[in-house]
Amino acid sequence: MRIAMCARLVGLALFSIVAVMTCAARADEVQEACDQGRQALNKEDIDLAVSCFTEATRLAPKDPRGYAGRGKVYSQKGNFDKAIADFTDVIRLAPKDADAYLQRGLMYIKKKEYDNAIADFTDVIRLDAKNAKAYYNRGWTYMERGHAYGCKDDYDKAIADCTDAIRLDPKDAEAYQFRGMSYSQKGEHNKAIADLTESIRLGSKEACLTRAMYYSHNGNFDKAIADYTEAIRRDPKCAAAYSGRGGSYMGKGEHDKAIADSTEAIRLDSKCAAAYHVRGLSYFSKGDFDKAIADYTEAIPLDPTNVDAYQFRGLSYLQKGEHDKAIADLTAAIRLNPKGASGYMARGIIYTKRGEYYSMKGDFKKGDFDKAIADYTEAIRLAPKDAVVYFHRGQAYACKADLDKAIADLTEAIRLDSTNAAAYKFRAAVYEQMNETAKAEEDHKRAKELGYKSE
Repeated sequence: MRIAMCARLVGLALFSIVAVMTCAARADEVQEACDQGRQALNKEDIDLAVSCFTEATRLAPKDPRGYAGRGKVYSQKGNFDKAIADFTDVIRLAPKDADAYLQRGLMYIKKKEYDNAIADFTDVIRLDAKNAKAYYNRGWTYMERGHAYGCKDDYDKAIADCTDAIRLDPKDAEAYQFRGMSYSQKGEHNKAIADLTESIRLGSKEACLTRAMYYSHNGNFDKAIADYTEAIRRDPKCAAAYSGRGGSYMGKGEHDKAIADSTEAIRLDSKCAAAYHVRGLSYFSKGDFDKAIADYTEAIPLDPTNVDAYQFRGLSYLQKGEHDKAIADLTAAIRLNPKGASGYMARGIIYTKRGEYYSMKGDFKKGDFDKAIADYTEAIRLAPKDAVVYFHRGQAYACKADLDKAIADLTEAIRLDSTNAAAYKFRAAVYEQMNETAKAEEDHKRAKELGYKSE
């Protein structure tokens, strides 16, 4: 009996030893598969990395390491849904793994699922209150959500989170950058510049670009050019820096320099839509409409939501007398931004020009002046203090020989902008048609005083 009992105990012990050894061997195999996956990822062999980490999950379905590694591979591959699925498995197997929440939050940002991202970063902070990355990523997400939904409260939350990140890590350049960007959205310019400057001092290349864009947006083109030049010095292959500097040169009216920088940006990155747009606008400003059309035609497939690209290509077609193409482009611009007054005004100008063209041929059937007036009227509804729109609608009424309405609009244009010499000159012409000579002479005189020169 005692012998049988001993034999049973020995058997159980051996079984336990074998089980432990098997688990240890299995753990070694999982570790080896994960190591091979990381090595493959370092060599940018994405497919092999996925295969290695998948093998790790097969060997040990309840070990989070394989899922975590494969999730990071999928994130680099741009397969965000699969990455999220893997990090979700990590969280299921290891609910206190703060990095899994962090990584999944970053994937939600890529998918613009800001609420989910914020929830994940909040969980990271719950698990690790000193995790600076969680604070600045949550801050960045609040900022992006603010951009997306126009929620000013989100910028305050972004600033608060970035401030916490800076408290935890005073050398965190990105936290300063994001806080500066949030301050800029709130119109707190001095604080924005101070934070971006500190981020640059800490070595951030991106902050150099961000501050340059901020200066350019606010019309300080010389400072923008200086920052873009510094960004190029730090990274001579940065297409965005060349494109941005080209935009600033364009803002200064230095179109040849703008074209040169945009061309270099396109050489570095043939898919840089902004560079085509800047170069196209520079060509447009120089009167080279064929090259402008060519550049905007390249820009539109790269960024199909760029309203300006359609608008300026349309205006380029107008300059070439291709009215139908021009109207098609402006209609596309209006479809993309139905609340933008400039699109309606530009299309109104094209209808007016096409109406004048056909009128000279004795063809009044297209009703283009009525279409122009309708577009100008919508533009006025959207921008009731824009003197230029009233001026153009006044012209369209004059073309229809509706002289009283023309006078009314031209008078309103002058009231809104008393320096508009063209409005005085055109109103003088309308008064002459109405045989109101004294008023016409007075307007001619005022137009001359304002420096009006006949084309």
